Amino acid sequence: MIEKGKIIELEDNNEYYIIDKIDLKEKCYLYISKLEPTNGEDLCFVEFKDNSVYPISDENIIKELYLIVSKKGCE
Repeated sequence: MIEKGKIIELEDNNEYYIIDKIDLKEKCYLYISKLEPTNGEDLCFVEFKDNSVYPISDENIIKELYLIVSKKGCE
């Protein structure tokens, strides 16, 4: 089961910490952070489905996800 606070390893052979799990428009998204940061791409959103993660290319979805995460940070 994928959930907030877990560590996962992706196909790029890097480990990521799941900062948040967000359900939006009947899809599941993860906000993840690379455990060993290297550059500005260490935080990202991915879609989680069928026990795999996929990059998100829809800028509108990414904006909505950032808005959700930022609001949670203010609570």
